Amino acid sequence: MRKKRVTLSQVAEHTGLGITTVSDILNRKNDAGRYNPKTRDKVNIAVKELGYVPFRAAQQLASGKTREIGILFLRDFSNPFWARLLSHIERELHQHDYKLQFSISTIEELEKNPTKFLSHSLFDGLFFVPVYDKEDLVKIEALLPKGMPAVFFGQQPEKKYSVEVDYYKCGQIAARLLHENGHKNINFMCSPSDKPEKSGSKFLGFVDAIPDYDSKWKVVCPDTGDFKDYYSASLEFGKEWISSDDNKKPTAMFCNNDQVAMTSISALSSLGIKIPDDISIIGCDNLPESEYFTPALTTIDNNLEEHIHKLVELLFKQINHQTDETEKKIITPTLVQRKSVKNCILNH
Repeated sequence: MRKKRVTLSQVAEHTGLGITTVSDILNRKNDAGRYNPKTRDKVNIAVKELGYVPFRAAQQLASGKTREIGILFLRDFSNPFWARLLSHIERELHQHDYKLQFSISTIEELEKNPTKFLSHSLFDGLFFVPVYDKEDLVKIEALLPKGMPAVFFGQQPEKKYSVEVDYYKCGQIAARLLHENGHKNINFMCSPSDKPEKSGSKFLGFVDAIPDYDSKWKVVCPDTGDFKDYYSASLEFGKEWISSDDNKKPTAMFCNNDQVAMTSISALSSLGIKIPDDISIIGCDNLPESEYFTPALTTIDNNLEEHIHKLVELLFKQINHQTDETEKKIITPTLVQRKSVKNCILNH
């Protein structure tokens, strides 16, 4: 026989307190603090003794909040970086006693049916991942219900509230490291969707720094962002590298992210090209698996945990109406040196 759910009235009767007091303590987190700690303890002890489980719909009705955050992925989920990001977001939301719901969609699908996901009745706030283009940002903001708290993972220099990684500095860090290790002929493996000419990008930071180091550079870019295409592009580059004169061969390649870097290493290694003896590779993201790849990948850490912490903090400031007129935070990337970059000066 199914056990009957313990009600809020029974908790109130058990404690000898009024039902409003018990409801405030259990369902209205912002109101609970005005009650004596002994009163709150009394209620919490009764909850454990009776096995009371709050009815979520009642909590929502009492607080006016769903206690759920939605996250919409606007890109293919195959890169493990996105799973890592999702894990960090969920962990942060758990600290606020919030649940996370996520969906994979496109802006075109949102435009056809915006209420399917973008609704105050579903969520207290929204994450959009990733948003790199101003055009996409404008479209999303036009679809958002008025007053809906939202944050965007990516680069939005025009955004009033933002937390951004200094991707320009990522490119500068990579160029500086390769210069310090004696590399003069360098390739950049980019992503077609990341528009290398965009202001503030890794690519721009990289090429702006190269002239200062008297180095040459060339872009390698597949037709799509599919990792099979990165592998194919790396194979083509490797075959060209093998057939080139020794004095014209690139000695290093900066890759747009770690997944691209590890894909390139795999493709080049299949042709007998040794990393880093023949060509050095540097990635960006510092994925956990990059440390255990062969060779261990030199990369740039975007400090994802700090990024997500500040992004969630900004979202809850919006939810609780605590935001300033403008609030922008910049995450500073850091170099992680491992074994995929050769020092050409020492080995010359």
